[in-house]
Amino acid sequence: MLAIFSDILAHPKAVYAFWVWFNALLGVAFATGAVVLAPGRAKLGPLNLPFKPVKDSKESGGKRYSALHSIRMLFAHLHGIAFVYSGYYLSYTDILNSHDQLKTLAFGCIFCFGLMQTILHTKLIYERVVLGNQMSKPSTICVCTFGQITIGGFQFALLQEIAKADVGTHGAARDALVSLAVAGLVSGIGGIAGIRLFKFLSVGLDADRFEKEFLAPQVGGSQKKEK
Repeated sequence: MLAIFSDILAHPKAVYAFWVWFNALLGVAFATGAVVLAPGRAKLGPLNLPFKPVKDSKESGGKRYSALHSIRMLFAHLHGIAFVYSGYYLSYTDILNSHDQLKTLAFGCIFCFGLMQTILHTKLIYERVVLGNQMSKPSTICVCTFGQITIGGFQFALLQEIAKADVGTHGAARDALVSLAVAGLVSGIGGIAGIRLFKFLSVGLDADRFEKEFLAPQVGGSQKKEK
């Protein structure tokens, strides 16, 4: 698969292909009902998402996510922040000046993606942790995880190409930035996908239990605990 991604990276319109694929995944999520648009919710405040919660706090009986579960949600921020930092320096300094294609991809697929990732998951944490809304269900996770794996594979192939590029005296700086980006990629995609898979296996591949025990808030509230 990495060889396929490497071929795509060589194309002058590769950055457009990246975002076309990202938006195609969003289209699948909307078409299948994995994510339901609710544009009016964005007017509620700057941290609200324009998506309909699977269950709001009232429907969940006022339950909240545990501290451990909330910390798990920060993994995506590690990915986003690492990409913003590394993507910025790879795009806006002269490290990749002799590699225009890689510099363009570093901006479009690392820096811009990192910004989107950070903003999106800041809003998700607000919706989940502060408001107590359940924002995903098993079908959401299926589309999300598939997208993360394919997008992450593309980004890893890009980072490999950047790591192999001849950047003259900037080798040490380039290597540090690539290492930071890879660390963010591993934590934000590998870590999250691994936790999801572990939990899904631990409930015997039962989608209903996976939703109740992992995707929905579980702490406190007015509802009695299920036996």
